[in-house]
Amino acid sequence: MIHQRSPHSASGTSRTEKKHSRYIELIEGDVVTLAMPDDVRAIDSTYNANYLRAEYNFVAASAEMAARWEGFVEDGDRYNLQYRATKDGRTRPEHAALDGVTLPVSDPMWAEITPPNGWNCRCLLVQVLKSRYPVTDRAEVMRLAEQAFERDTRGMFRFNPGTEGKSVPDYNPYTISRCRNCDIAKGITRLARFIPENQLCEACVILREYAQARDYTLDEKFGERLRINNSADKDELEDNIRAAHSILSGFPEIEMTIRPHVIMHKVKNPEYTINGLIADRKGIESEKGITSGFQKALKQGCKAIVIDLDMNMRDKPLRTIKLAQYIDGRKRDFENGLIKECYVVYRDRAVKIDSWSTRKELIGILEKLRP
Repeated sequence: MIHQRSPHSASGTSRTEKKHSRYIELIEGDVVTLAMPDDVRAIDSTYNANYLRAEYNFVAASAEMAARWEGFVEDGDRYNLQYRATKDGRTRPEHAALDGVTLPVSDPMWAEITPPNGWNCRCLLVQVLKSRYPVTDRAEVMRLAEQAFERDTRGMFRFNPGTEGKSVPDYNPYTISRCRNCDIAKGITRLARFIPENQLCEACVILREYAQARDYTLDEKFGERLRINNSADKDELEDNIRAAHSILSGFPEIEMTIRPHVIMHKVKNPEYTINGLIADRKGIESEKGITSGFQKALKQGCKAIVIDLDMNMRDKPLRTIKLAQYIDGRKRDFENGLIKECYVVYRDRAVKIDSWSTRKELIGILEKLRP
């Protein structure tokens, strides 16, 4: 950092030093240089070079894996996925042990062992032919996973950037430390509104909902069961209320809120909470839209999704077989706990889907939508 000397300063080539707690100012002729003191220089390479580089590499590797995962999902279970470690003198033994692990893309274990699995991890997942590479015994995979993450006491690396749509997990040394400075913890009820959902723990989400209760009005028909935020999206408010009425009419034990309209990082804030679960309404135009609806809901951090057929498909016949086909295609989201509930709205009726064994059973649930 270099500054020109003030014209009001005396000229000359004398050298002086001014020691401060954070830097040393060296004056040489007409140039002022801010130099780094020895105590700072001693830790500079560790904190400003090594640590930052490791953090950058981790986020970059997570983003790359998330992009690759989208391609894996598009191909479905046509191929298996195989863990590949970089085998050289810098490879961790526990990562080398995972090399060659082969599982279907839908296997829940990828929520645990998808790279990067450590700072500066260079491991990858690749697609392989099912006929050439047999699936690894799951008990063995679980044993290797426990070994690989034995020192990861904070769970920093046990997540899948692709399915979660995040470069770091929700619970990590960076975002959770925010709780020490949390305005709720300090007893301040005026809360920041524009915090991404993936930076809040579940407790904070609930507490913020309560603290912002004064910003809600009660629905004329359902009262306390449907709270409407005064900053809700006005363009979609009518449709959001309509779909909410359909759900509340069919499920008297449910309470809902229509949340404030916020856009963060080009991702729209989810529109509902349903019994405390973050949810979004998807007004699909065909049954195929269920797939993208689920994918977008996951990126928004939703735990529930409302498939709104009344918005664009109210006058179309109810094709329960087609609906069941695409909802059944997201079964892994339920099994892995990524999505807990799905509501389907059609002609002012609603059904709730949270578990099913067979597609026939799923069709039976959807048939209840018929008048």
